[in-house]
Amino acid sequence: MDSRLLNISESLSLALHSLKWISHTGATLSATGISERTGMSVNHLSKVLRKLVKGGVLSASKGPGGGFYLTEKQSQKKLIDVYLLFEKLPSDKACIYENPLCDKKKCVFGGLLCKINDDFLNYFKQTSIADLG
Repeated sequence: MDSRLLNISESLSLALHSLKWISHTGATLSATGISERTGMSVNHLSKVLRKLVKGGVLSASKGPGGGFYLTEKQSQKKLIDVYLLFEKLPSDKACIYENPLCDKKKCVFGGLLCKINDDFLNYFKQTSIADLG
């Protein structure tokens, strides 16, 4: 498990923003169309979209008018399903350091780090892709 707090990579952020655009429009969008909306490289975006399709979170169709779309079932998937395609779960330990600096004394952050991690994970577990649109 990764010990970084709120580990959101560029790929995960791009995946979430792409899913929001697709969900919001309810249409089939090309990688180029999504790239224009997000301002991201179409090459990087294409890799992210393929990962979403491979992970079953997004569907794709080929040919003229083809692109990426969400089925009703996919739109009900939770954001944690998307998160886990790109990241490991954040550590459930309270310290952001591999070797705690407080020497087992009271943490300088109190319970804040645990609360942030819990809130973050609860949001991703409770929020569906459709909720983004």
